[in-house]
Amino acid sequence: MTATAIKITVRPAAETAVDFAVVLRLLAPVVHVVGIVRRVILLGVARLN
Repeated sequence: MTATAIKITVRPAAETAVDFAVVLRLLAPVVHVVGIVRRVILLGVARLN
């Protein structure tokens, strides 16, 4: 953990920003799907009740 933290700190800010943007872009569809699944589950529970 400490080694990675040091690596991130040593890195130029621009590189870190690009990495962050890439990670966000990769995570966006996952978050979207999780949101849809949660909504479907909530609707299903509401119907059962």
